[in-house]
Amino acid sequence: MSSVKKLCSGLLAVSIGWIAIALSVIAPPILQPTQAQIPNTQQQELEKLQQQGSQQARQGKPTEAIATFQQALTLSRQLQEKKTEAITLNDIGYVYNSIGQPQKALEFYNSALPIRREVGDRSGEATTLNNIGLVYFRIGQPQKALEFYNSALPI
Repeated sequence: MSSVKKLCSGLLAVSIGWIAIALSVIAPPILQPTQAQIPNTQQQELEKLQQQGSQQARQGKPTEAIATFQQALTLSRQLQEKKTEAITLNDIGYVYNSIGQPQKALEFYNSALPIRREVGDRSGEATTLNNIGLVYFRIGQPQKALEFYNSALPI
């Protein structure tokens, strides 16, 4: 009888093994939430700061807009969001240009440009090149402006 018990035990173990294998194939695995499913409060804060800075700039509040964009810039660097960092640098440059501080605008545009290229943001690269051209045009350097406009054109 003990050999029958051993045989039954062995068959039971093999059956349980096959059932486990079958279930692992049939039953869906327990899914871990993806990055997109997890609410990222820092990412949401970054988006909020971007929107707030843009709104302040449109409302003619450049000092507030720059301060808000600076917060967004710090956060985008912490999160290593290079594309957003470049966008924010461009936004700060835009505000400085709008308040008649072309040299500050150029500083920020020139910081944004290599990042735009690094992340492959061709549209953003063209925007920044155009913005640099606009600054040079406004400060009376049309030939330099034309160089930047022409660089943006094929993009």
